[in-house]
Amino acid sequence: MTASIDILAVAETLEESGMDTRQAHVCATQMHLVANAREAVTRPELDAALSRLKTELIERIAESERRMMERMMDGMSTQYWRLIGTMTALLGLAVAIMRYRP
Repeated sequence: MTASIDILAVAETLEESGMDTRQAHVCATQMHLVANAREAVTRPELDAALSRLKTELIERIAESERRMMERMMDGMSTQYWRLIGTMTALLGLAVAIMRYRP
């Protein structure tokens, strides 16, 4: 389905509204090209495209969540071992202070 646009009428209307003659003709020509560029999208085609987009977005979100959880778990493991190391060092320091305290 193509739309019929009277380029001259559009250009004249744009000129009457104050647009420069050259700009009005360029705009009218572009409107004509866009209107005749392709057929209108039907509702089933639009629904199918939106469904594919939704599926792709859901997959990307799930992948992002999975990567984020992996990073969090790696970070938590690192923090756990840092905590164990710090506690061990503090315990050793406390034992040394109690042992060598007069």
